[in-house]
Amino acid sequence: MSKKSTVIANKPGKEILDIQGLSEIELRKQLRQHQIELNFLLEITQAINSNFSTSSLFEIYEYILTSKIGVKKLAVFIKNEKWEPVCSNGIDKKELKKINIEKDIIDFKEITSLEDLNNPNLRGFELVVPVYHKDIPLGYVLLGSTSETEGHIFSDIRFIQTISNIICVAVENKKFVREQIQQDVLKKELELGAQMQTMLFPNQLPKNEYLEMQATYFPHNDIGGDYYDFIQINDEEIVFCIADVSGKGFAAGLIMASLQANLHTLLIQTQELTELVPILNTRVLETAKREKFITLFIAKYNVKTRILKYLNAGHNPPVLYRDKGIEQLQEGCTILGMFDDLPKISEGTIKVDGEAVLVCYTDGLVEVENDKKEAYQLDRLSEFIMKYAYSEIEVFHERLWEKVNQYKEEQPFTDDVTVLSCRIFA
Repeated sequence: MSKKSTVIANKPGKEILDIQGLSEIELRKQLRQHQIELNFLLEITQAINSNFSTSSLFEIYEYILTSKIGVKKLAVFIKNEKWEPVCSNGIDKKELKKINIEKDIIDFKEITSLEDLNNPNLRGFELVVPVYHKDIPLGYVLLGSTSETEGHIFSDIRFIQTISNIICVAVENKKFVREQIQQDVLKKELELGAQMQTMLFPNQLPKNEYLEMQATYFPHNDIGGDYYDFIQINDEEIVFCIADVSGKGFAAGLIMASLQANLHTLLIQTQELTELVPILNTRVLETAKREKFITLFIAKYNVKTRILKYLNAGHNPPVLYRDKGIEQLQEGCTILGMFDDLPKISEGTIKVDGEAVLVCYTDGLVEVENDKKEAYQLDRLSEFIMKYAYSEIEVFHERLWEKVNQYKEEQPFTDDVTVLSCRIFA
């Protein structure tokens, strides 16, 4: 940028109406001019107070400058995500696109003459009027005139600066209010989504002579994508599950709600997992439109026969601990919501003789990283289960949570973490 640009400085006494030495005609002319300017300011203020749109405010602004003041060439830029022209007159779109605020204008902090710059992008413009709030630029106004009105623009420059400041600050305030409203709406949505998600989880998990269950859920965001459930089918049979919806936020929460509703409805019709899961897959496809998918582990347990049937749809394999040995429950099919027809589906069956502990979890648990970026992984979880499996179930969860928090050191959680465990008594 050339250093030859001229700053149009304030001249002492010019902002105050000086009546000394003026003829009555000149005095009346100045008073009339000030009255006109006040009327313009009133018009703009009323438009702002009436909450006119940004485009409407700049239409009024352009009308005043071009039709009333005589500006023949005008371009106004304000910053959203980037600097954008919001108002122009006497300049075609191609010329307007050539103006780069960051390169051509950004250094100007006061009203400055552009005539000596020899910048082809600013050809035809005589002045730049920066609009600042503290040290932050809100807008830049470029002004040009014809030879007939050249002096007129210079004489009205302070008024132009005043209304430019009023308009740009008003637009900035509107933007701030709009962003605040959006944040408030988002916050409300997140609060409602979090409440909705909490309502999806069972109010109470079983604790009786046959088994007891416990769950720990830690959402990474206000609305997570993890889900667990327990359904009492009859006096002898229960169904429980854990699932993970891809993605987070409100959309994931809605898909999770749909999954829960479909699961509870379908269990009235059939408790056969190989029949149930394909229907769930179809429902997920209808809801998520292949934009999201679900991993699911679902199991049915009979407390009298001690038969555990399960189906793992692409979920992290739960760990079954019994007879001092570890078994991963992997039998099942692929994830839900990806294929119209599940390519292969099979059910796992286990006879649980004696005491056993089944630990279901989402990938957020085994993917927790420490300061060395090492994941917690299934091996560490399996070691923990073998050591603490027959502790009180509440204690088991408390100690697991302590271990995971110790392991991650200073690293944050990057995903939801859910653990659902079931202790089957001998």
